[in-house]
Amino acid sequence: MTLPFADKPDDSRVYTDLKTLDLSQLSQDQFNTLRQSMESQGVDGLEDEYRRMVLLQMASNQFSAGPLPDSKIVTGTITQDGVETEIFRPNKGEVWRLVVIAGQIFNRSGTIRQLFYFSDGSTDVNFLLFDAASTKFYPMSDADYPDAAIFVTHDTYLKIEASGTSGGTFDSINYYCVVIRER
Repeated sequence: MTLPFADKPDDSRVYTDLKTLDLSQLSQDQFNTLRQSMESQGVDGLEDEYRRMVLLQMASNQFSAGPLPDSKIVTGTITQDGVETEIFRPNKGEVWRLVVIAGQIFNRSGTIRQLFYFSDGSTDVNFLLFDAASTKFYPMSDADYPDAAIFVTHDTYLKIEASGTSGGTFDSINYYCVVIRER
């Protein structure tokens, strides 16, 4: 059954652009691309197209009202002392939740300080400071961040800086960030 008073499905931009794909093949990125192209075309019939898109997103398990079935471990390596390094920056329009950060320090001597930042490209805000005197570190414990919701976007992305304190040195640090895509 079609939407009441809506254009026929044959005239639908949603159905025309996605008709060759199975529901199981549709990704959130495809929905985002289609949504952006629809917004640039005005408002005639747009409400009906949005309804169709929501129905398809629900049917394909890609509805953006809650966490998407997408997560990953982002890895990065730091080799320079005192240099801020971008670790994770989502694509435009994406929102990811940072679950945990952990890492391993290679050829460490002394204490290594890690500063975790959010950056918008011009301003850095430190949200976590961690001093490691061992080769492995787990700075986001439940005691420090109980049920914390830390979101990363294209505009506020994650950077890390590592430096030796009181003569501490390292060859490299591998970082591991577990993230879940929210939108």
